[in-house]
Amino acid sequence: MSTPTETPIPKPSGERSRWACTPCRQRKVKCDSTLPACSTCVAKELDCVYSHTRLRAPTSRKSGTSSRAGMIRRLQQVEQMVQSLAPSNAVENVANTSDSRHPHVSPLAHLGFDTLCEESYVTSPDVLYRLIRRDALPMARIGAPDQPVIKFRYQSSCAIFDVHHIKCVDYMIGNHTFSKLCSKAVHPNFPALNLSGGPMHPIPMLDTALQCLKIFLELVNNNFQFFRNEDIEGVFQSYVQGQSCPTQGAYAAISMVCACASWTLHGAQNAITEGLVENAMRVLPSIMMEVPDTLAVGTLLLMTTYLESTSRSSAAATLLGSVTQMMLLAGYHVAASSSGAPSTDQIHKSRLLYRAYVMDQHLSLRLFKPPLLTVKLVVGLPDENPVDHYGVINLPEGRSLNYLRQQVLLAKIQARVYNDLRSPLPSAKGSQNHLKATWKLLSELQQRANDLPASVRPPSVAEDLPISHMMQITSLHRSYFQTIIAIHSSIFCHIPYFSDPAIRDITIKVVNECASAARSILSLSMQTEKSHPFMLDMCHDLGWSIDGLLLSIVLNRQTPGAQQDMELLKKFVMSFETNKPKHDGKVVYEALTIIYKSALEALNHTNQDLQDQPDPAWSRLPVPASNVQLNPPTFDNHSGNLCFY
Repeated sequence: MSTPTETPIPKPSGERSRWACTPCRQRKVKCDSTLPACSTCVAKELDCVYSHTRLRAPTSRKSGTSSRAGMIRRLQQVEQMVQSLAPSNAVENVANTSDSRHPHVSPLAHLGFDTLCEESYVTSPDVLYRLIRRDALPMARIGAPDQPVIKFRYQSSCAIFDVHHIKCVDYMIGNHTFSKLCSKAVHPNFPALNLSGGPMHPIPMLDTALQCLKIFLELVNNNFQFFRNEDIEGVFQSYVQGQSCPTQGAYAAISMVCACASWTLHGAQNAITEGLVENAMRVLPSIMMEVPDTLAVGTLLLMTTYLESTSRSSAAATLLGSVTQMMLLAGYHVAASSSGAPSTDQIHKSRLLYRAYVMDQHLSLRLFKPPLLTVKLVVGLPDENPVDHYGVINLPEGRSLNYLRQQVLLAKIQARVYNDLRSPLPSAKGSQNHLKATWKLLSELQQRANDLPASVRPPSVAEDLPISHMMQITSLHRSYFQTIIAIHSSIFCHIPYFSDPAIRDITIKVVNECASAARSILSLSMQTEKSHPFMLDMCHDLGWSIDGLLLSIVLNRQTPGAQQDMELLKKFVMSFETNKPKHDGKVVYEALTIIYKSALEALNHTNQDLQDQPDPAWSRLPVPASNVQLNPPTFDNHSGNLCFY
């Protein structure tokens, strides 16, 4: 062996070895780049000047690691998009914010909490500014709404807590109560998903893992069959026996099943649950590189459900887009539309596709984005009475109801709501065409409700049913009332239509209809078991359904109905406080508390000028510019007097 002081003998001829270090290139050793200096050079006390750019190309195993690292970085960007609204990044002053707000955003459409990233349905800020002009509402003792207000801790992300609209609510109430409550709100100290490098979080061992599986099958998989029982049980049996996971999808499935069990026992977004979800999300790049199977697809849909239920709907929509592409590439849409007697595998694939379709339509309305899955891809409906009796709810009067089928029926109506009414380029162009399309969708929605058995017709929930079935019916009713809000409030997505007197005449009726649907959603939530794992998802939806109720309270503060709405809000807030030890929806709780206190201040705020002005502000809507053609020439104006409110 040569001593460390020996001078390396240069190669007499031939091409220089690619993997040799510069000072010792006669030895074909690969630099381990840990110092960076290869261990041989260190042993010989030589300076390794091997360039990083000349490192050996990664092997196939390292190539997968590199691609995963790149995809993890992209997933981190999605997470940063959700977390970018932290208090440290909050706007310093409303006057310094950009005025490039979208015309569809509600004045109650941006709850100012960084984990609540959805948009509401009800009103456009431009319409609200017209409603609260000084001569229409004489309560502007705090200044016009275009003046800057105090610093806010939160940037916008869901309803009236947007910085452009907080001052509007202050203006309508008559003081700075709303903005002060927003600025003093405690930031929800939830652990953030860490998708960077580092060791995986430990998965429960053996008996504990089997207990997690049992909880998951009883409380989660029974609500929707993310996995076939025999498939997920086989994965867990292999894990308990010490076998390695055959695929990354199987590892992610184990992590998500245990996360859902922790969710049920300890609540969402605690350290254990979030750590297990991190495990599953870290292997997402590898799952996408594998051949998609029902286990991986079910796991990604379960991740999407968790993200949506924990107020991270933007990330949920991104993940849903990935799993949707996986299903389409695997031909799930062909299995759903095939004729003849389907196999068990085809039935399960069809259900997964239907589940993705329901979630896609829900998120498209919430985030004001086009849906990914269309009626051309998802045709037909789930069977009313499938051979395995899955999803069938037996009712007291002897009739039955298929939960998934009813979900898809509502989702198909929601798809038309976006395309016909809420899209930036709706198919129903012109104010009168818009009213006609609205009437048609409301009629179809009402017909769907009338076709239900009497015991489960909205807002009724049949008694003497298992808790899981009651939650399913409650979820259907919630989607029904949210669809009503989406239809009625769609008029506020198209500001030029307010040049039409017919549109201005129904504005107050639109707000009343939205408020009525919000009351129904609140009442349903009051009757729901708070300890159910999916109760958080239902509570979260209140953040983008309740804004119409606050607007109704503020505008109708002198009526008995406003006081009744206050009592309903009070009961729900007290219900949150009663269940606080097991409740982890802190964002929703704070949002509702701010709404309740602000509405209470509006009722208590005395204004002598208001007593001299009995007419509501809506009756004084100014006429905007009328240089927009509202009714295309092709429209039959014989139905121009159509009014369905």
